Amino acid sequence: MPIARAITRSSELLQRGKCATITRQGTADDDIYFILAGSVSVQVNGRQVAIRGQGEHFGEMAAIDPTMLRSATIKTLEETVIARLRGSVFLEIAKRFPDLWKNATVTLARRLREREKFHRPPRSQPVVFIGSSTEGLDVAEGVRSFFSRRECVPKLWSEGVFECSQTTIESLTGLARECDFAILVLTADDMTVSRRRERPAPRDNIVFELGLFMGAIGRDRTYVLAQDNPALRVPSDLLGVTRLHFSRDSKRKSRASMRRAMHALWAKIVKHGPI
Repeated sequence: MPIARAITRSSELLQRGKCATITRQGTADDDIYFILAGSVSVQVNGRQVAIRGQGEHFGEMAAIDPTMLRSATIKTLEETVIARLRGSVFLEIAKRFPDLWKNATVTLARRLREREKFHRPPRSQPVVFIGSSTEGLDVAEGVRSFFSRRECVPKLWSEGVFECSQTTIESLTGLARECDFAILVLTADDMTVSRRRERPAPRDNIVFELGLFMGAIGRDRTYVLAQDNPALRVPSDLLGVTRLHFSRDSKRKSRASMRRAMHALWAKIVKHGPI
């Protein structure tokens, strides 16, 4: 195709290793990139919002309007080969081939709709969701008490965060959009049988909430505070989540373990900051 040949002749071929930064949010360059092999992560305010792969392009917003700053940071997820085209050259080619404008604007409109919810200034203070079962509410209240004395906004599940007019899933989905972090308390509330062995396990709804927040805000912002019980059965797909423990053996042990866990959680929240 004439368009493809024109782009190929004018592009610079680049090869980048895993975790390389191609563009950085807030910078003023206007190159457009075409992915020939590999894949990249699209990150807005430090949060991954999309993945682009072979045959896709990125950077079209800045290329079309050179006055715009980069709206996202792009990082490689693996060994990646890309073709870089200067924004001014892209505009010249687009003048010769009007179909290029049409395709670029259709893609741009779709991506703007996808990213609209992510493009807001980061909150001045992180919002932290705290979830638990009814049986673990006393622990969750202790977590809320600790974070209420820090520069953050704790949201305990029992304090009106679920709207009466919405289903639980609707409320949780809305919460996931509003929160920067989630702390889920796992306690030995139920008994399950696996491979003919009976073991204590957390409530299914807490495991569901864990999965939802992991998908919405990421594993590095979703934390587990688990009862210190070696027999407590935790799904294997949650093993990559930061897990801290608290003891219920005695009041003294409980306080000491909670204190350690809370300070460790706060250090992670300070490190990552609001989305």
